[in-house]
Amino acid sequence: MPCINDVLPTELLDQILESYFQHTEDYRFSMMAANHPTYTGANALLTCREWRQIGTPHLYESVELRSSTQTAALARTFRKKPQLASRVKLLRVEGAFGPALGEIGELCAASVECLSLSLDVRGEDLQGYERMLAKLSPRHVTILGDSEGFTLWEPIVAVLCRSIKRWGRLEYFAFPSSTDADEYGAQGDAPGTELEYSPELCKALATRATLRTVCLNGDLIDGVFALSKPILSLLSSETAPVSRLV
Repeated sequence: MPCINDVLPTELLDQILESYFQHTEDYRFSMMAANHPTYTGANALLTCREWRQIGTPHLYESVELRSSTQTAALARTFRKKPQLASRVKLLRVEGAFGPALGEIGELCAASVECLSLSLDVRGEDLQGYERMLAKLSPRHVTILGDSEGFTLWEPIVAVLCRSIKRWGRLEYFAFPSSTDADEYGAQGDAPGTELEYSPELCKALATRATLRTVCLNGDLIDGVFALSKPILSLLSSETAPVSRLV
């Protein structure tokens, strides 16, 4: 049976695979919760050798880091093939994974547009994490999950605040989703409240003149956003002209 690449021109197959990866990864990166550890959009590359050769560069347009071992391996790959690092547009980081994380941030600095971050670092070294954030300048930032169980609350938020003040292109920021707010009632006692309405985080965001959209991710009471003082101060900032609250 002939490979589909024998029928389709290489240029057309390249466009098809680019569209496939873009649709698959855009959907995955829009999910607030952590993804299944075995989920991958790379299965299409198993079709045949030609698909793998043509589609592999598109696979690197979105990168998800889940472990120190994976992060170190990816850093080695990017050192050998920097052209792959320059393809990364969407970067999802689910922990602080050592010095290699900072190296990846440096190699991908010019290309990353969308950054999804888990702040649940569980006691890892933050040096590589902060170095990565210092090298990047994303337009779109999403904080993943909720704040329940964070072990490095103050240090990780301090790192994030310092980075936000350096991000000169930041247009969209999404706070983490509320953590089972219905179970805690309408008084805002859910564990996620502290992170969502961190005064330090709101002050850092208020310094960004490029910021246009803030996503509160469902903190609704009777159909109305429950806006705390930090959020209200952010919305009233003259420096950050936020025009959309979602």
